[in-house]
Amino acid sequence: MASLERNSLQPRNGRARFSWTVRWRRPGQKHQAEKTFQTKAAAEMYKAKVELGMDGQGDRQTTVLDAAEDMLREYDGLVKEGLRKPCTLREKDAHVRNHIAPHEFAGRLIAETGTADIKDHLKELMRRGVSRHTARAVLVTIRLTWEHAVEKRVIPDSHAAAAAMVRLKGKNTKRKADPASIPPKADIRELFAAAAEAAEQDRGRRHAMVRIIAHAGLRSGELRALMEDSLILDKRPRVIVRRSADRKNNIFEKPKTDAGFRTVPLPPQAVSALRAWMVARPHTDDGFIFPSETGGLWTYERLYRVWCLTLRDASLATHRIRQKRRRKGGRDLIEREKVWEPEFSPHTLRHVFASAHIETGAKPKWIQEMMGHESLQMTMDLYGHLWPSTDQDLEQAARAAALFD
Repeated sequence: MASLERNSLQPRNGRARFSWTVRWRRPGQKHQAEKTFQTKAAAEMYKAKVELGMDGQGDRQTTVLDAAEDMLREYDGLVKEGLRKPCTLREKDAHVRNHIAPHEFAGRLIAETGTADIKDHLKELMRRGVSRHTARAVLVTIRLTWEHAVEKRVIPDSHAAAAAMVRLKGKNTKRKADPASIPPKADIRELFAAAAEAAEQDRGRRHAMVRIIAHAGLRSGELRALMEDSLILDKRPRVIVRRSADRKNNIFEKPKTDAGFRTVPLPPQAVSALRAWMVARPHTDDGFIFPSETGGLWTYERLYRVWCLTLRDASLATHRIRQKRRRKGGRDLIEREKVWEPEFSPHTLRHVFASAHIETGAKPKWIQEMMGHESLQMTMDLYGHLWPSTDQDLEQAARAAALFD
């Protein structure tokens, strides 16, 4: 191992001065080698390089593309273990394939690639028409590649720290989220009534589904992955959101972000519908609250079909003809089928949940936490127009100013 020592120098103008010496022993040599630096940062960086070269595990011939592809292989393993989402892997793979591999940047040795090289590459991408938003996403993949290279002892920690300091200045070209569109309260009442009336046909599945989405703000993937250990209907009824399922029926045991893990209180209307459903639901060995008819994970396609039927019964869906193209006997055939097209999706009930609480006085931070938003900015982009303004803002400003009178 290398060592780092501080040396006291002759004071200048009454100020203490120091230098920093890195000492190490090369394999097969009796005497220590040393090198002195004027700054601690430079000495620490050199010390890391020395230790990397000493342990024999560093590969100085690894290119940026080699490191990126190795990172993707490890990320694929995390996806198979259920620790990462397949959609994120596809995004990272697209970044490497489209924005790293075809460029000269990919062939550079990663140990010799610094922050200036990373910035130059990102600027080159934008000169070729890549949006600033996409360039920033590619930068995240580059940082992940550098962190992976550190774990593999290909580069020292200081290189990853330097990559983390890279910033792209300028306004992001990504369009912010549009304000949420909220259905009229009368439509939601009709939806609740239609779902309750269907209890004799589906044992209460629809009623429990619409109630928990509207009163807890669950995403469809969170609803499908909801299990018995996450639903408390006794004292202080609440739902603990800790799992999610994607449309390919993969279940993730932890949310994508820490904000996704949350506890949402349940009102009596939701508790009543859920208790009735828990008694009548199909048998499931996995503990799903909303299992399929065979007890497994409820697919998104089945959920959406039930949703369309519920909105049909509430007169909130329209009948239309959908064309499907398929190939049979070497010929392309066009089939027509009648489908019900709902006026809004299950996700809209999340907006209903947020708007109802805003109307009854909830604060932005509470809405952010209950919705599982990663940032308050996302909450304000979606629902900022629902909070009262004008006169109340003026009154609030006057009260704040009066504190100093």
